[in-house]
Amino acid sequence: MAVSADALAPLYQHLVPLVTRPNGLKLLAAAVALYVFNHRSHAVGTRRRRDLKQPKGAVPLLGHMPVMAAVGGQNLYQFLEKQYNELGPVWSISLPLLGRIIYIDTPENLEHVLKTNFWSYEKGPTVAWILKDLVGD
Repeated sequence: MAVSADALAPLYQHLVPLVTRPNGLKLLAAAVALYVFNHRSHAVGTRRRRDLKQPKGAVPLLGHMPVMAAVGGQNLYQFLEKQYNELGPVWSISLPLLGRIIYIDTPENLEHVLKTNFWSYEKGPTVAWILKDLVGD
């Protein structure tokens, strides 16, 4: 049963005057605010993971990019050790363009991901490049 456009016209007639420039800007601002709210604890391009602990300091849309930029290369190992002590052996960060990075700090969990249940975990090109010497092409 198809509905013609003429039949729907009376339903939308009262909405047309509401779509003005100021209202359009309000709708756009509301849409942007909703998008930022939905990405308040993780980077664009990633999904929220309530099952994984994350370091404090995530910024809407950028995720943990500012945290990692503040750490710098010299303090990376101290940062990783601090997060391990605070969050435990499995935790994650989210970065724009790179996605979600899950840190695994125990041999048992690493064996599960790389050997026992290898095909259940996405590993991406970065991990393939890092592990190339260990596991080959």
